[in-house]
Amino acid sequence: MGRDSSTQTPSREVQNLQERLRAISYVTRRFAEETTDYARLLDTVAETLGDTLRDSCMVFLLDDPPETVTAVAMHAPDAHVLEQFRESFRDRKIPLSAQPAFQRIVTTGEPILAPRLSATETSPERARWQEKLGLHSALLVPLRVQGRSLGILSLARFRPESPPFDEQDQELAQNLADHAALAMENARLFAAAERARAAVHRSEESRRQFIEASPIARYVISANDLRVMEVNAAALALYGYSRDEFLRLSLNDLRHPDDRQRLMAALDAAGDDHTAGLAKHRRKDGSVLYVEGGSQLASYHGEPARFVVVTDQTKRVRAEQERDQTAERLQSTLDSMKEGYTIMDRELRYVYVNRAGAEQTHLTREELLGRTPLELYPGFEDTPIHLALQAALDTGQPQRVENRFVHSDGETGFFELYIQPVPEGLVVLSVDQTDQRRAENRRDSLEEQLRQAQKMEAVGRLAGGIAHDFNNVLSVILGYGEDILATLKEGDPIREDLQEIHAAATRAAELTRQLLMFSRQQVFEPKVVSLNDVLTGMERMLRRVLGEHLELITSFAPELGRIRADRGHLEQVVLNLVVNARDAMPNGGRLTIETCNVSLDEAFTQNHLGSSPGEYVFLGVTDTGLGMDAATRTRIFEPFFTTKELGKGTGLGLSTVLGIVQQSGGGIWVYSEEGHGTTFKVYLPRVDAELDVRPSVRPTADLLGSETVLLVEDEPGVREVARRVLERAGYQVLVVESPLEALLVGDTYPAEIQLLVTDVVMPKLSGADLAARLLEKRPSIKVLYMSGYTDRGIVSSGVLDGSVPFLQKPFTSEQLARKVRQVLDDAH
Repeated sequence: MGRDSSTQTPSREVQNLQERLRAISYVTRRFAEETTDYARLLDTVAETLGDTLRDSCMVFLLDDPPETVTAVAMHAPDAHVLEQFRESFRDRKIPLSAQPAFQRIVTTGEPILAPRLSATETSPERARWQEKLGLHSALLVPLRVQGRSLGILSLARFRPESPPFDEQDQELAQNLADHAALAMENARLFAAAERARAAVHRSEESRRQFIEASPIARYVISANDLRVMEVNAAALALYGYSRDEFLRLSLNDLRHPDDRQRLMAALDAAGDDHTAGLAKHRRKDGSVLYVEGGSQLASYHGEPARFVVVTDQTKRVRAEQERDQTAERLQSTLDSMKEGYTIMDRELRYVYVNRAGAEQTHLTREELLGRTPLELYPGFEDTPIHLALQAALDTGQPQRVENRFVHSDGETGFFELYIQPVPEGLVVLSVDQTDQRRAENRRDSLEEQLRQAQKMEAVGRLAGGIAHDFNNVLSVILGYGEDILATLKEGDPIREDLQEIHAAATRAAELTRQLLMFSRQQVFEPKVVSLNDVLTGMERMLRRVLGEHLELITSFAPELGRIRADRGHLEQVVLNLVVNARDAMPNGGRLTIETCNVSLDEAFTQNHLGSSPGEYVFLGVTDTGLGMDAATRTRIFEPFFTTKELGKGTGLGLSTVLGIVQQSGGGIWVYSEEGHGTTFKVYLPRVDAELDVRPSVRPTADLLGSETVLLVEDEPGVREVARRVLERAGYQVLVVESPLEALLVGDTYPAEIQLLVTDVVMPKLSGADLAARLLEKRPSIKVLYMSGYTDRGIVSSGVLDGSVPFLQKPFTSEQLARKVRQVLDDAH
């Protein structure tokens, strides 16, 4: 009779629910009891479902590969149905392709509920089978775990009185199927674990037997705490422990303290990988043991462990250490040599280079080794060194060569090489003579500078003496010339001739002035000035001097220091250098004038005779002209030396520059090559003082006076000219020709004498000594020196640096009158 829920009594529903719960409880309990035999589990599922639902149940599992299924459990309350099941399904692989419903469940994982089967919905063969057995309802649910299909649970109604399957039946079947699938998975995992444990046990036993039987030292350590877990006889013999002692150790006990930190680092770096290498261990007696080997991570007695194998390498390591120590001593000895020691193979490849050898090449050993000089130095094949190396290889004979070599960084070196052939190639001993050559060149340069300085000093003394005599003569010519010109009227026929005589004397006076500048006997009036200010004031004039075909570039340092120099003389230096540069650029070019602050060190002064370390102001004058050869450069500062055509230069321009610069405490050097222009570098001492203010020029009308002047001059012509000029200016003049007469006048003259005007160089008593003796008796008397040149006496008195009033011969009437008035009006 069919089952209708609307007519079923509540007690029947409760009874069905209780039966389902008992079925679930029973199956769950069986699952807990059975952990590996999932065939019995599935029999239980089939039997429980069949009994609970009072009809047939079969379990099919997917085969491998999953293209077929096989019946593994079946239950039917009717014997003829069960027999038909066995006949149709036992020991048969049923293709999923022949069972669309099975294929669908495996693919989708969704159950199929067919409450009432119809013969028209299946194949004729299947319809006959259903009719024969009386199959009228079916329920198929999947066996799945973690989204993976394991098989199918198939339930069927054959009894006519059995109701069709409903959703409650499907829920019960799916519940038991899910439990069965989970139990199957657990059973599979448990079986796999058991197999793994058995394999591990067999493996560990094999390993233990292998370790014990091995003639090589082997032991097992825990991967967790490094304690020893197993050891063989070979390891006991190697380390000197008994078995019980060894098993109480850890790897840290075996390792030498010096090597423990490296051990831990190696194990941390290895992780789960194997380790290998050389290690420093200790025997039981404390002696050092060097072992080589490795370890492999595996399981031992269920614990992660490392299987260690080691071999004794102590003798080898000791031999290597001895060899290394010998090599180090040899390396240290070779590196302590001042000479370069190089070994090359027969292809001239660097095989060994000591420290000095590498330093000589200006390269590192790493850059040298394995390479040839041909690779490192382009053009090396054309050098004498290469020819000597090749000759040593070809002839087998030692070679010696001296060579000037240009390094890759552009620096030049000088070397003496001794090349010795050996079977493997060449041994080269290289002696670096660069410093020696530089010292020789510096010595030669300084000797040449000294010879030049001595020659210039001699020329300067000669020029100064000549200038002195000429200045006396020129003073007379200029003085009398001015007197006569003053008496001649405009248009007088001899006035023009006299003016030419006066002009010629003035030009001659300029020449003597330049000679005195060169000989550093020209008195100058130093003031604290700014070189930038001087150059800025001259710039317009310099551009006119250069002309339009030359470009002038200026570069003045903004914070330029101050210098102490005669402004007029400084302008003379700049002008002479600019004119010299202009004449060196007849076809146009560029002139650069620059200034900056510089510090000169000992290295500079060692190579530049006459210079001193310190702070300087630099003046650079660079042209792009013709340049000079070495012979010309050595003579350019000589007076009257010129490369210009006859009549186009006196040859005093650069000699004057030299004299002014040296008299200002500085130095000048020239750098020039033919075709590459010229640079003059001037260095003037920097001073820390305020700028001096330039004094205003007194008008000519204010040059008169009425004071008493004592005039001392041993040259009659000069004495007479000076007397006439001073008397015309209103002064009372006491004229004497010798210092002794002057002392007598100083003792006997009853009135005050305001000014002593005296020549510097006189017989028996110098002007400076005369002034000193007069000042003892007449402290208020003022002094004005005159001279055609200066000697050491007035140098020491301060005349040359401008601290003592001085008038340079030859002088004009106005110059004498102006200087006398200036000295008398000076409050000091």
